[in-house]
Amino acid sequence: ATEAATKPVTTAPVTEAATKPVTTEPVTEPEKKSGDANGDGVFGIADAVTVQKWLLGDNSAEVADWKAADLNGNGRLDVFDFTLMRRKLLEIL
Repeated sequence: ATEAATKPVTTAPVTEAATKPVTTEPVTEPEKKSGDANGDGVFGIADAVTVQKWLLGDNSAEVADWKAADLNGNGRLDVFDFTLMRRKLLEIL
């Protein structure tokens, strides 16, 4: 029978990694402006044009925030919201 060769086992001490607390700045979402369909931060004619194009099926129309454009609050973006946008714009101008 052969004798099993024994090799010395070397071990290294295990140390816990030092952790440092990380400070991050709070992330604040931009304030949503009522009627701001295109997401530029203001409500204006460009938002009404965007919604009109979107309602007419124009694929180039990008509604950035449909919830901001849902002026009647029914959970949908439709012609009634577009009508309210037009009224609101007339009040502003």
